[in-house]
Amino acid sequence: MSILEKLTNQMQGTIESAVSLSLHNKNQEVTPLHLLWALLSHSSSILHQALNKMNVDKAVNRT
Repeated sequence: MSILEKLTNQMQGTIESAVSLSLHNKNQEVTPLHLLWALLSHSSSILHQALNKMNVDKAVNRT
């Protein structure tokens, strides 16, 4: 059994989103920043839920 088979469906989706973002930006590797973005963009992720409970604003501010 491969390591991906052992991961939950949610984690597989998170990794796929991170890889997709990396490919979209023409990056040669997936970085922790890609994974962080994927965790923040999935409303069911534990990180997203924890930040909601702490009333953290997750909006992107571009200057």
